[in-house]
Order: sequence, then structure tokens, then C-alpha cells
Amino acid sequence: MDMLSTVAESVRSVVETDQDPSFLIAVSGGPDSVALLDLLARVKRRFGLKLGIAHVNYRLREDDSDEDALFVQDLARSYGIPFSFKTLSGAEANEMAGAGVPDKARRVRFQYFDEISQRDGYRFVALGHQQLDQIETFLARLFRGAGTDGLKGMRVLAAGRYFRPLLSRSREEILAYLGRRCLPYRVDRSNDAPICLRNRLRGALIPAIQQTCGATTLESIARTMERVARMLIVRMTRGETPSFEQVEQMVRLATSGRSGSALDVGLAVRARRVYGRLVIGTERPREERLAQVELSPGSRLSVPEWGLSVEVDELPADQVQQYHPTVFHGDREKVRFPLVLRSPRPHDVMAPLGMEGHHKRISRILMDAKVPPDERRDALVLAERNRVLWVFGHCASDECRVDARTRQIVRIRITGLDAPGKRADGRG
Repeated sequence: MDMLSTVAESVRSVVETDQDPSFLIAVSGGPDSVALLDLLARVKRRFGLKLGIAHVNYRLREDDSDEDALFVQDLARSYGIPFSFKTLSGAEANEMAGAGVPDKARRVRFQYFDEISQRDGYRFVALGHQQLDQIETFLARLFRGAGTDGLKGMRVLAAGRYFRPLLSRSREEILAYLGRRCLPYRVDRSNDAPICLRNRLRGALIPAIQQTCGATTLESIARTMERVARMLIVRMTRGETPSFEQVEQMVRLATSGRSGSALDVGLAVRARRVYGRLVIGTERPREERLAQVELSPGSRLSVPEWGLSVEVDELPADQVQQYHPTVFHGDREKVRFPLVLRSPRPHDVMAPLGMEGHHKRISRILMDAKVPPDERRDALVLAERNRVLWVFGHCASDECRVDARTRQIVRIRITGLDAPGKRADGRG
């Protein structure tokens, strides 16, 4: 499969179950992010995508950092795509210097990407990580003593919104693509300095492994990561060993499967794609599943059964931010605690925003949103007694809307347990 087909299939698997196909592309100016930008621009019309570009200038490489920012700005202009950028102040740049620069930079850029996504309404953040980044992640975690959970590597779609469609493609393939398309890019020389573990892996260990063991060694390591996935499957299914063909099907389901689709492994073991995650385990009767979670002001909850974490806050109305499908905003005077997160019930109705008080069945809302039938039972609603206030990922009720008279808001944020820079217990 060529590069364009790889990205097109990854985009298709995401947007076919999401009504907001908008992507904020993180572009540093390097080869990976430039290739990602060009590929998403090429499939933009096919999938009706809304695209934006974001860049962070850390001011750590003197004039080179400023030239990177200008290069990305020119790229955005040439593609006709909106451009947002952040330049660190002198004090912020000084705080970045010293030990732990990569981790500090990562926190800064992800915070910025989230701010721009909420401000300008981008559903996904597209990142240019490729196979070498995946292998570096695997090796770095291996040397730091991670268990099998830590060796799984990055996902094509993490936390329901961080999108990495190039994880299966090599740096050589990306450079060849840029050459064929005659696309310029910037080179960050600081990546060659052995100042952190990743740079030492990239500059010394990985080339030594390839020289000693052969050029195809990286592909073997990538396959080893899939064998780690097999180990996890065996552990999670209490010893039920899937066939090679079943594992390959599960890998495809995890990386590019249709949301709501499922695969029977045997002995009541089932793999399902739910909220962008692969859930593997023994099928339980409906009544045995977690029925609901009760929420109160200030709640900070992890819900492993759903693969989600939940935060509840009360804030002044002037802090309300632009719509995002994983964040609920409601007028505090129109919301009565306790609230519950639960599955939809057969007769649930709601008056969605924009429908002038007219009620609509939740089942019809999900159907109109083209949520696959198998996934509808895993949908989540926020309810106050029998009144539904929000269908997670889709729409909120007009009955609790924030307006000019609102003084205080209730904000409920739902994220994946593996959201970058955030622990499941709500502490950074």
C-alpha cells in the first residue's frame, strides 16, 4: 500500500464514525510533518476535511527556530490552510533549557494544540510520528523497565483524538515520497546531539543494530511489538491463545477497523473497537456490565471499564470555551446534581441545541449521526434523573444551554485514560 492509500484508509476509519472531520496538523517543518501535511491536503476534498496547521517556536536554536516558523507559515499559505503558531517568551524559553527538554517541549506543544483545537473547533490533532518514532518509543520504554503495557507503543488514534496515520511507514519511505513530490523540508540538527535517550537511540544504537543485524532489523522490531500485543491478548483473555490469522485481524481492527466492529476469538472471547480503542475480553451479559457512574461537583474519576476518565468542574461563565464533542458546558442554575453517565435507554429523549425545544429520541440522534448499530449500545449520555442533558461526542440539550444570562457553568470533560500529559486520576 502506498503512502497516500495508508493515510486515506486511516482517515476513512476515523471520519466514517465521526461527524466532525476536522484535523489540526502539527507541523514542525521536518520531513515527517511536511509529508503528513501534503498527504492530508491531498485527501481533503475526498473526505470533506477541515484542516488547520499549528506550530510551536521554542526559541531554543537561535535563528533556526525563527526560520522554521517562517517556513511553516509559508507552507500554510501555499496550501491555503489556516495557520496558528506560538512563540515562547524569553522566560519560557529559559525554563525549557536544561535537563528534560523533550518532555517539557512535548507538554508545551500538546497544551497548545488542545487550546487551538478548542478555540477553533478541531476534532483531531494529526501528528507525524512514523515507524522509527514508534521503535524509539518501544526501545526507550524497554530500557526504562516498562512492563508489557508500556511496550505497546503509540496508537494510530490515541485518547480518541490524537491521530498518527504514518506509524507503519519508514523514514526512508517518507523521504522518498517527499522527493517524488519535490517537497522542501527543514532539518533540526539538534536531533543529532546525544542530549537525551531518544537522540542516543536514533544516532548511535539503532544504526549500530542495523549495521550488526541487517537493514531489515527495524521491521523485525516492529513485528516484535505486535508479538507483545499477542502476549497482552493471551493475558487479558486468561490464557485463550488466538491463531496467527486472528491476531492479524485484531491488529487491523485496532489500527483501521470500523468503530463498533467486532471479532470473535473463541470461548466467548471477543475483540471490539470502541471509542477508538480495542477492547478484548470475555463477553458479559448486558446486565453485568457497568451500568452508570454518578457525578458530583469536583469529581475526578477513572472508569477503566469504559477506557475513560471524567472531570467535573464549576467555573465562571466567562471561562466557557468553544464547542468540543468531549466537553460538556451547562448553565449551573439549569443543572441539578447528582448527574449520571450511563448508556441510553429505549425511551430516552432530548431537546438538542438548535431545535427550538423540539425533542428527539436518543436512538434517532445516534442513527442520524451514522453511529453503527453495534456501537450504539456503548454510547454514553449524561442524565439528571430521567432528563438527558448530553449525548457524549454528539450534542447537548437546549434545556441547559449557556446564554448571556449565565453566571456559572458546569464543565464535564471526558478523555481517554492514555491522553498525553494527563493521568487518569486527573492530576497532570
